[in-house]
Amino acid sequence: MVRRGQRARQAGWTVAALLALAVGAGTGAAGPRWVTYRHPGLGFSIGYPAGWTVKTTNLPPGVQVLIEGPRAAGSATVPLTVGVMVTPVPFDTSIDDFFDNREDAVQRAPRSSGYQRLRLAGVHIGGLPAILWYFVQQAGGVRLYHIHLLIVDGLRGYSVTATTSASSPRLREETQLLQDSLMTFRPR
Repeated sequence: MVRRGQRARQAGWTVAALLALAVGAGTGAAGPRWVTYRHPGLGFSIGYPAGWTVKTTNLPPGVQVLIEGPRAAGSATVPLTVGVMVTPVPFDTSIDDFFDNREDAVQRAPRSSGYQRLRLAGVHIGGLPAILWYFVQQAGGVRLYHIHLLIVDGLRGYSVTATTSASSPRLREETQLLQDSLMTFRPR
């Protein structure tokens, strides 16, 4: 019996090696134009372009850190963002189960509609299996492009979400920059 999404994840694993080569497994972010944020209590770290703003207060529910960059090209309202959510998960939660839970939550979100999964890719982050999940959805009248990095480490599930405007004329460059940031994430 094939579980929901299992075929897409299996296909994504074959893309993992190509994806790691394409983004240099995050090594492109190690240059002088990038800085690293380390959460003092939860210990995770993530790299982002110098000049972006790190916010740790007045955030949406569940978000521990929000890193905000410039506005997406052609948008007056949508900035490039990377947000980190850390949630407790039961012992032995698989990455597939964590993904299924997160996808269900996105589809049920009250202020969003038009969810469309684009692709999944399996990667490894800090020696842990992870999923890169690409999708678009409508939120607040704006079509958004999201890349989620999902990782389970012990009793913590990490959902690191990068967002830009789906209608940006520079979508390819913006998503590459956001993906490079996601690939620097380390859970400990």
